[in-house]
Amino acid sequence: MNKTKNGYKHQMKLFLAIFLYTYSQITFANCPSVSEELESLIKSHAAEVAGGENCRFRKLYIYENIELAAYTIGGPCYDSESKAGSCGNNYFTSLTGIINGESIKHLTIGGKGKFHAKSVNYEDGLIKINGLAYKKGDPMCCPTVMTTKFYKVKKLEFIQVNQ
Repeated sequence: MNKTKNGYKHQMKLFLAIFLYTYSQITFANCPSVSEELESLIKSHAAEVAGGENCRFRKLYIYENIELAAYTIGGPCYDSESKAGSCGNNYFTSLTGIINGESIKHLTIGGKGKFHAKSVNYEDGLIKINGLAYKKGDPMCCPTVMTTKFYKVKKLEFIQVNQ
């Protein structure tokens, strides 16, 4: 019986050590570097909806005079009473950016039960976002349909286009 208790304690210590290491890697990982202007666009959007954004999960395209970001805001509150990012498990993904020094108004491109962006690319004026969408029967955790969405910028706004 004593060996069992010691074995259990050892397993619990090992589990706790692994958990704490993993948690510290997730919690304290560095965020990708972006300009102050792009950072400000994302932060102001999160503040506008009183949501929380984890910068480590941004999908970025940065080249010369173009910075694009697909980012996710979770727990939006839409009221002034609640703590930002604490109003449920809803989330949405938006696209924003700076092209030739001009800020582009954010656009919601996906979210819970809709679309999960995996990459952002830009070529010849066309923004291409690869990701996963849900098919009927997919659990909320696991969309399975590879999908590509295309956008152009018109009058400082993102417009979805067919390709």
